[in-house]
Amino acid sequence: MEAQKKKIYGLLSLLANESTDKSRGLLKKYNQPDAKNHKDLELKLANLYKASDDKKLMDKEFCEIHPHKEFILKYTVKEPQELSVETKHKIDMTEDSVKDILKKYISESGEFSNCAGNPNCGCNKSSFSGYAESFGQPQQSVSNNTVTVALSVIGIVAILGIFMHHKH
Repeated sequence: MEAQKKKIYGLLSLLANESTDKSRGLLKKYNQPDAKNHKDLELKLANLYKASDDKKLMDKEFCEIHPHKEFILKYTVKEPQELSVETKHKIDMTEDSVKDILKKYISESGEFSNCAGNPNCGCNKSSFSGYAESFGQPQQSVSNNTVTVALSVIGIVAILGIFMHHKH
């Protein structure tokens, strides 16, 4: 096959000429007859793709045998980055520090329950601040300050979540 290499015009031509063994292996994997030369290999890859019911799978298969796969991935895969936001009071907020603040607040305040509104829970608190039971009446003893703090913490988490989502 080496003597019959042709100019490369597209992806299938590249796979047939530069990833010949892997392309032939792909034909074998899908029980297709082996190619006689590079042009035949290119044609058989095209027919394999055309006959495939799962085009996404075939795209992935072609990506796996691409001769420049490692080079492309080296410059396209993003490294996960820790998002850090400096607050007005010079406190460095990260995803982990927000989680720790929430855990501490929830465990110390006693205003929240991990029952998530389960009517069979016996803790007499709901997952919503201000309710004595999951489906009960609002408590009058909950201060507005506690509710404000809880909503502020939830707001900060939401903002950080939006920032993290858009960073990736």
